[in-house]
Amino acid sequence: MTTCQGIDVYPFIFLRVLTISWHVQAPFNFYAFYCIVFVSPKVMKSFRWHLLVYQCSTTFLDFSFSMGITPVVIPAMPIGYSVGLYRNFMNCHQMLTLSLVCMTTSASTTVEIFFWRWQNIILPNSRLKLKTFTYYSIRVFALSLLFGSIGLIHNHLDSDQEMLRLKLKTIYSCVDFLFEQPGVYICESEKYLWVVIYGIISCSIGGFFLVLFVYQSLQAINQMATNRSAYARNVQKKLIYLLCAQMMFPMGAYAIGGTTILVWMQRKQYIQTVKKLSAVVISEAFNFAILIFSNYGLAASICLIVCNEPYLRHTKRLLTCEFVPDDVRAKVKLCVKHIRLGKKGSPVIRVSERSAANT
Repeated sequence: MTTCQGIDVYPFIFLRVLTISWHVQAPFNFYAFYCIVFVSPKVMKSFRWHLLVYQCSTTFLDFSFSMGITPVVIPAMPIGYSVGLYRNFMNCHQMLTLSLVCMTTSASTTVEIFFWRWQNIILPNSRLKLKTFTYYSIRVFALSLLFGSIGLIHNHLDSDQEMLRLKLKTIYSCVDFLFEQPGVYICESEKYLWVVIYGIISCSIGGFFLVLFVYQSLQAINQMATNRSAYARNVQKKLIYLLCAQMMFPMGAYAIGGTTILVWMQRKQYIQTVKKLSAVVISEAFNFAILIFSNYGLAASICLIVCNEPYLRHTKRLLTCEFVPDDVRAKVKLCVKHIRLGKKGSPVIRVSERSAANT
């Protein structure tokens, strides 16, 4: 029988870090909600509701990992249990499904924001412009496909826990102690291949459409009517770039945390790694991935707060037509052009007093 020496069955420091991280995240998350609801201009009414759904999903993801699930994973066995708030009414099998739902929801809302943004940029007479019914039908179909896949994975991961307990009891001396913990669940490594497949396929397809929507948005901006100034098109591009910066940086949590988990969950690599590395290193790798996932919403909130002011500034410029370049000569040329247009009876795009004073 293998003893549990070297296996940290209760990582105290890691669990305290998760709890502290949530208390650090909360002010940033709530301030991000404030920026979306109260600071956003009225013209962003539709867009800010999309941002609000995105922020809610990322905040719930943070809360679930840090305070709700608070998982303790012992991949050397493999076994896991929960010390979070959800342990009173959920087991680790259900918590794993919930974590997949949270990650899928936050990632899908990111793709949906770029989808919505692209549809609002392209011209109404474009053949790529979708009707409202078609737009929402695509969204419902995509979410149904994703959540349906998660439901199948949930059923596939179900297993006879008592039989697995007796099997592990002959190998590890601390199995009985671990089974006294709330929500304990033994994982069968070979079954988690479907989790790996789901993660790879969903991330690949989501990443493809994300890049496609960004590319199509930039193409639509370049094809805007010729009566729109070059500066106006540049402002539109800056808004897209700000949106990319706001959304892409938090996605690093999936890239780092997800890659770590996927590598360790592959059975062949898992067996080879157990022979080479200690159980402590394996547990620390999983704890690191969980910590990264639990700070996804924090990264999203910080990006939203940082990008909020320049986003508002560029939006106001776009609406008021104060497309004043930073170059002094260009400002003078623009003012002269507006004066000439005014003499011909054309509408004058007025330059603000502040901008004129700067010239």
